[in-house]
Amino acid sequence: RVQEGAYTVEGFASRTSTTQLVEEFRANGTSGPFRLNVNGVVNSQQVDILTRDRNQPSVIVTDVPLAPFADYELEPYSGQLLLKGPVPSVDSDLNPVFIRVSYSVDSGGPRHSVAGVDAKVQLTPNLALGATVIRDANPANRQSLEGVNMTARLGEATLVTAEIARASTDLKGSGSGQRVEIRHDAPQLQARVWGARTDAGFYNPNSPQSAGQSVYGAKAGIPLDEKNRLVAEALKTSNSITGAEQTGIEIKLEHSLPGNSRVEAGLRYSRANASAALTALPLPGTSVAVAPSLAALASSSEQTGFTSARVKLTVPVPNVPQADVYGLAEYAIDGSGGREIGFGGNYAVNPTTKLYLRHAFINSLNGPYNLNPAVSQYTTVAGINTELLDSTQVFNEYRMGDSLTGRNSEASVGLRRLWRLESGLGLTGSVQRIKPLAGVAKEDSSAVTLGVDYTAAADWKGSGQAQWQTSTASRSWLLTAALANKLDADWTLLNRALYSTQTNLAASGGERKLVTAQSGFSYRPVETNVWNALGRIQFKRDQDSTLGAGLNRDESSWQASTHVNIQPSHHWQMTGRYAARWVTDRAATLESRSFTQLAGGRSTWDMTERLDISLQAYRMWGNGAAETAVGIEAGYLVWKNLWLSVGYNARGFSAGELAGDSHTQRGVYLRLRFKFDETLFESERQDRSVQPVSASGK
Repeated sequence: RVQEGAYTVEGFASRTSTTQLVEEFRANGTSGPFRLNVNGVVNSQQVDILTRDRNQPSVIVTDVPLAPFADYELEPYSGQLLLKGPVPSVDSDLNPVFIRVSYSVDSGGPRHSVAGVDAKVQLTPNLALGATVIRDANPANRQSLEGVNMTARLGEATLVTAEIARASTDLKGSGSGQRVEIRHDAPQLQARVWGARTDAGFYNPNSPQSAGQSVYGAKAGIPLDEKNRLVAEALKTSNSITGAEQTGIEIKLEHSLPGNSRVEAGLRYSRANASAALTALPLPGTSVAVAPSLAALASSSEQTGFTSARVKLTVPVPNVPQADVYGLAEYAIDGSGGREIGFGGNYAVNPTTKLYLRHAFINSLNGPYNLNPAVSQYTTVAGINTELLDSTQVFNEYRMGDSLTGRNSEASVGLRRLWRLESGLGLTGSVQRIKPLAGVAKEDSSAVTLGVDYTAAADWKGSGQAQWQTSTASRSWLLTAALANKLDADWTLLNRALYSTQTNLAASGGERKLVTAQSGFSYRPVETNVWNALGRIQFKRDQDSTLGAGLNRDESSWQASTHVNIQPSHHWQMTGRYAARWVTDRAATLESRSFTQLAGGRSTWDMTERLDISLQAYRMWGNGAAETAVGIEAGYLVWKNLWLSVGYNARGFSAGELAGDSHTQRGVYLRLRFKFDETLFESERQDRSVQPVSASGK
């Protein structure tokens, strides 16, 4: 990233065999687990909690990014995502909630270039222009994206954003997309106008807009006096691929009553065709929308329109300031027969315990702008989320519905507890259950997690965890264990093991079993800083019979590696690596074996306090072949202990796990290095130690 005055330029480039995958799971009132692709690249994920507008699902109401370890855990070997807290299936307005995961997947294809640049120029204090160009040269599906954008502030209260983009892919074709949004926030007027349109060939997995979709809307609120506010809204949504189309407008008056009560009353007009009316949002715990059947489309009227009157009353519970209840009713006044009836409430038992209830009956499969007497559904969601002072968390959500898929109800319940004993022993346990109570069983699953860790001993630490999960579609076990033992001041033993099975209970059947065991050592002399070394031996077996005939996998391997670091002087450092890998592949009915070795090293000289230069050479041989990597690298100290290096290998090869963190591929590469120890956060701890007792500690 380069920033100079009004100009900001960010860019990236890589040579990789990965592709980007974006998955969205409808929240189901629990914390997971959610299954991701097992070939996902470690630390490439970005997890967000999205709340989508139930009238226009492409419009995101809120987007909350999650942080790894603090908000979720991802087991890289099994691809299992587990959140630290439960996520309700809907918000207070019955808008659906999703867990969105964006990550890279290495499918073992050929290496290719991925590069992009984003530039922005601040022309005036109120006007900024930007441009983006991205190229992905994956031979399996070449992709490109170009776009320009603008942000303009028209006065203190008005902000305008606009962008135009064009996407091209080998598999999806090409198409363009446009988006514009105007926001005005002033005491006399709060307004928002938006519009977005994409061609049928527009494909961008990171965009909330799907291909062939047009979304337009406007909403404005005008305070009439201290107690009254006039609100008007207009929406139009269409999809050129599915043929769905709906249009609607609403005008209502919001009136404040004594005692913090509120009443809303208004009129709504809407019109939608059968495809829009009969498409439902994904069910909780799933990722695919419920599409209408051809028979349902044929038996439904092509166009339906209605005019309705709506009223909603929100009232605080007397003598219970932490609670409020609401009721709403909407009826078609033109004789079409559509209606919506609902009620609900919220109750904060204490700052850590919250209860909620939502119930609605509606002649629609998505939102109130799609009232259609030909269809109906009711939805009941009730839940509790409690976090107690003793590290206990209890959560429960009950869902009941009746729609195209038939009448059904289910409950999700969970309990999570952490016990920290004075002996240094920590115990964790969690139980989650999703149980269909009536109707077609969409999801019947249970999950149990037990964990233990020990940290009190000065010379050893250990941890272990067991997870069991079963559902109508699969059954799995995940066992992990780790142990670190400090033999003396210089030597430490490190051990880790994992056992995972995932059984497919569908008609296709099959099972994936993964076993890994690692044992290693670290040698770091306390008295000197000349030598240090790391060594590891690993066993891994990967069996997968879910891929289909001729594609099933059964591979086992042993790998040994050592890494030595020598620093003869303050300005000179050398590193060396040796690794060997034995592989047995039992795919199909054949068995093949291979033995590969790698050896090499790097020598680095400090030219100045902020500049260094390195030479490296590696050799890989085995199975009757040999390859060499030779290159040079220059590094620059960007910030304290943070080095940015650029290197070039005149010759190179791809070594996978054998190379470790060494760059052996031919061509240009970038590398970041950061050195830290236990004193990194020392100043922050010292600063916090002198904070007054009234400080929040954030």
